Amino acid sequence: MPPAYKIKYFPSFVQSVNKIGDYLLDVSLGTAQRFEFDLRNQISSLQEHPYLYPEYEHKLSLQLRKMVMTDFNYQAFYEVIERSKLVVFYDILHSSQDISGILNQKLKSSV
Repeated sequence: MPPAYKIKYFPSFVQSVNKIGDYLLDVSLGTAQRFEFDLRNQISSLQEHPYLYPEYEHKLSLQLRKMVMTDFNYQAFYEVIERSKLVVFYDILHSSQDISGILNQKLKSSV
């Protein structure tokens, strides 16, 4: 049976994942592989359960949700588009960053 929701990625999400992967490879191959495995697993769970993670409060008109990767201190931001049965990932950021400021700046220019 095909998944209920399709997953799409904004270029900003892909770029951020690649940067994180490069950084973690410098730490260790095992850490980078574990990050990739965890990220894929968490994302794939959204194909059947897109509302699994909580809403993210922000000032934009998008209804973002926040997927927390607790073992790595990263937060991925996505939107569920019900009419198209899509889960769209916009970005993934380290928890120590100015998440609200970065998302507002990036999403205003790309959405």
